[in-house]
Amino acid sequence: MAASDDRVRLDIGLKGGSTLTVVVPGREADSLEQHLRQGDAGVAELDTEDGRLLVVLSHVLYVRHHARGSRVGFSAAT
Repeated sequence: MAASDDRVRLDIGLKGGSTLTVVVPGREADSLEQHLRQGDAGVAELDTEDGRLLVVLSHVLYVRHHARGSRVGFSAAT
């Protein structure tokens, strides 16, 4: 579970092969996970950095919750 004020990055895999990468408040990531675990139908609303996103829960195949501070890229060697 994430702290409610933290923003976390999620990869959301959808039927058909599309993947969404979004950054959302931790409480919304937790809520999405709870809806999926319970097998809820309907739509989840996420407040992303780019605006509001509605996700049809029955189309979600997986959600990858990135660890805080994990980033893809290069860093300077020390």
